[in-house]
Amino acid sequence: MSEWISVNNELPKDRFEVLFYIAELCQIELGKYNEVSKRWMLPGREHYFVSGNNWVTHWMPLPEPPK
Repeated sequence: MSEWISVNNELPKDRFEVLFYIAELCQIELGKYNEVSKRWMLPGREHYFVSGNNWVTHWMPLPEPPK
């Protein structure tokens, strides 16, 4: 399994599905980062963005599927 990556060190590729941690909610979400808007998108709620990097502190790539 991958390690958590701080958003201060690196951001995921544009619209690449990852897990991310919303610190203020103590919550892990599946979603994508949008490089243009600089916001995190949640699947099924494309109109809803988690505002700013100050909410999201860490992210990680999804694990490989089982073989």
